[in-house]
Amino acid sequence: MEAYELTERLVTTIEGQYANPAVLVQADVIVLELVGRQATMTQKIAKNACKIFSGNASPEIKELLQNSMNIYEVSLTALIEGMPGVGVYAAPTPEIAEALKKVRADWQKMRPHLDDLLNGKEMARDLQIELFRHMADEMHDLEKIAHKYVEYSKHEH
Repeated sequence: MEAYELTERLVTTIEGQYANPAVLVQADVIVLELVGRQATMTQKIAKNACKIFSGNASPEIKELLQNSMNIYEVSLTALIEGMPGVGVYAAPTPEIAEALKKVRADWQKMRPHLDDLLNGKEMARDLQIELFRHMADEMHDLEKIAHKYVEYSKHEH
C-alpha cells in the first residue's frame, strides 16, 4: 500500500472518531466519493474485460481487471454494511440500502463470467455484449444512488 493511501486511511479513521458537524460532513464526502467511484469502476471493469477478450490477455491487464473487481466488490459491501474503520457508514436509508443490494445482486450474476475470463476461458460474443450492457446499467444505477446520497447529505442526520 502506498504512503498516500495509508495516510488517507489514517486521517479518515481519526476524523471518524470525532462526533462534530465537520466530521459528519466529512463522512458524507467520503461516502459520496466512494459511490461515485463505483460508477467509474464499472467502466474500468468493462474496458479491461474488453481488452482481454479482444486478445490482450497480458498479466498486467488481467491484474487491472482483478484489482478493479476486488475494489468494486469491497466498496459495494462497505456502502451496504458500513466500514467504520475508514469512515464509511452503512447505507443510511432503506431505499439506498435496497438499491445497493440490487446492484450487488446484479454484480454477483456477472462476476462468475469475469472470473472465467480471468482464468483463460473464452467469452461468447453475446455474453460480451451482455457484460457491457450490464455494466452500463450498473453505472446508471450507481449514479442514481449517488443522487440519493446527495439528497440525504443535505438533511440533518
